[in-house]
Amino acid sequence: MGKRVLITGATSYLAVALIRKILSEDTDTDIYAVVRPHSANLGRVPTDSRIHLTELSMSQYDRLASLAPDGIRTWYHFAWEGVRGAAREDAALQEQNRLGAVSCIDSALALRVPVFIGIGSQAEYGNISGKIKESQPPAPDTAYGKKKLQVCEYGRRACEGSFTRFLWVRIFSVYGLGEHPGTLLMSAMEKLKKSLPLKLSPCEHLWNYVYLKDAAEALFLLGNGSVEAGIYNLASEDTRPLKDFVLELRELLSSESRLDFGAIPCRNGVPCGMHPDIGKIEKALNWKPKYSFRQGITELLREREEA
Repeated sequence: MGKRVLITGATSYLAVALIRKILSEDTDTDIYAVVRPHSANLGRVPTDSRIHLTELSMSQYDRLASLAPDGIRTWYHFAWEGVRGAAREDAALQEQNRLGAVSCIDSALALRVPVFIGIGSQAEYGNISGKIKESQPPAPDTAYGKKKLQVCEYGRRACEGSFTRFLWVRIFSVYGLGEHPGTLLMSAMEKLKKSLPLKLSPCEHLWNYVYLKDAAEALFLLGNGSVEAGIYNLASEDTRPLKDFVLELRELLSSESRLDFGAIPCRNGVPCGMHPDIGKIEKALNWKPKYSFRQGITELLREREEA
């Protein structure tokens, strides 16, 4: 019997990139992909005989212990609703996400899955200054960040001393094919391509972008290695003022757009920046991001043309 991987939330663009990575690298791996019933994004999931789809709503995740096949080696949990905009402060929605994630952790323990990888967020750290290490005390300031942190803490406690190794990956800003069109990078790209004026915040705060394929590779390696349980930051090594990324994007697109920096105030008047330290994951996996921002954008543009 080959390897078996289970992925909850398999239609997210990062999960799809991971699926493509697994299909290309692990020819003897079967993927059990759990998606929402009638998901509008189901077409993102590649068509392959090694992919086995199961439709379940998040409230039904407590059934996974009885529905999942034996021999799952790695469980990746991506499923999470309300990750953008006002939904981040929807306490009821975020609590549903927490309960769904807890059901997955409990099911993984019941099935004695060797590795459980949960997808966390830089939002768990809150708005802090300086380089962000995994040892940084978290101080989330959104319902989204608070519930992510609660899942992290539950998983660490529940899996301690068990057969299941719990890994929690705090994702920073991933960009690539399938990313939501409303993000700053994707919306800016569309306007810059048309040389339309662009209203922005001052964009003076530090930011970090990691290309989708680099993020997928790191997740793939985490699921196939023997790294210690714990929290891992996942980002790139390129941290600089957000304004620099916007200017580089305009240059790459040969755009004549007028950039109005400062036209939009920062949330609560305070810019939420990020300066992640990824030394822990680099050392654990002997991994480094391969794509520069310029290379990632160039690859993304090519993929969008071919899609």
